[in-house]
Amino acid sequence: MNLATFIAQAYAFSLVVYGLSHLFHPTRWAALFLGLRDRPEGGLLIGLLTLPLGLLMVAGHNIWVLDFPVLITVAGWLTLIKGTIYVLAPQTFLRASPVSHEVFVRGFRKVGVVMTVLGVVLLVDAVVG
Repeated sequence: MNLATFIAQAYAFSLVVYGLSHLFHPTRWAALFLGLRDRPEGGLLIGLLTLPLGLLMVAGHNIWVLDFPVLITVAGWLTLIKGTIYVLAPQTFLRASPVSHEVFVRGFRKVGVVMTVLGVVLLVDAVVG
């Protein structure tokens, strides 16, 4: 298995797992991110976690085709950009996140549906295709 296939399968599987977790536990996710939002270093922590993930995805899965794999490539670039912004300007996390627990919970439920469906589609493509 080459690196791009591994990244595609791992990313797709992670989307399914995190998506289901967002659906089953939106209040816990909201509490986690509200806790990070309340801390001045919250954005920095998110950047420290997302920047290396984005770098790995871009370095190992930089595939620009008009098919499902491009979604993983775009996600990698967006993750890299987000991580870079949060490391260089951590306060942007405060401006980018909602202040209400209820808004966070609704958002995590919606994102959970999208992540789960997209993850299943990408996983099938990465395993079968």
